[in-house]
Amino acid sequence: MKALLNAGLLTSVILFAGSANSSVIYTVESTPTINCSGSPHGLWTNSYNSSGCNEYYNFQAGSTLTVDGVTAVLDATAINGSGTVATINITFEGFEDTYSHYKNGGTPDYNGTDLPLDWDFYSYIATPGTISFSNGDDFTTLLIGQPAAGTASADMPVLQIGNGANDKSAGFGASTWLDIYDSNGPAYTGESGHWDLNMSLSIASVPEPGSLALLGLGLAGLGLSRRRQAQV
Repeated sequence: MKALLNAGLLTSVILFAGSANSSVIYTVESTPTINCSGSPHGLWTNSYNSSGCNEYYNFQAGSTLTVDGVTAVLDATAINGSGTVATINITFEGFEDTYSHYKNGGTPDYNGTDLPLDWDFYSYIATPGTISFSNGDDFTTLLIGQPAAGTASADMPVLQIGNGANDKSAGFGASTWLDIYDSNGPAYTGESGHWDLNMSLSIASVPEPGSLALLGLGLAGLGLSRRRQAQV
């Protein structure tokens, strides 16, 4: 019962943040799914670092995702098995209650045709984000398939947040898929060449007490609204 209450609180808080523009800070950890005999799946860099286990980076303490009804700001560090550290700073914009493209690998309850009504989405990166490595390599990033900064992706999954939105595991989390650019232009892009982020989330900071009171008043209405949408 306690676990169910905690899951409900997580969903309620993020929905409240989206509707009332109250910032909620989440602690970011890697998915519980383990790759390469022990490499957690947090940041995955595809063929960068040659190949193999060093493509997987584990989120470090202090990594956060701050969300409201306008932006979702990822401020994180992650490390791979060889000790290379990635510093990630990305601001997602374009809040959406629903989105036509999403990935459902973490939630077997969704069969690919049921729209996850309890998820939130951020549909573009207005100013390219940055991923910098301790070896001196620096990259910028947009969402996969995003044609230009400030233009929402039309036919690819975007940043998704909610119960099961971590594409690699169940529970409350987030995922996104990224095109990567270096100083020469596109470096890792497209459905086969993208990088991705898979995040397990837990609440690090909640709205002020006054906001929480408003949250309590609004939960019933939010639940009713979601149920009505599901019946349409």
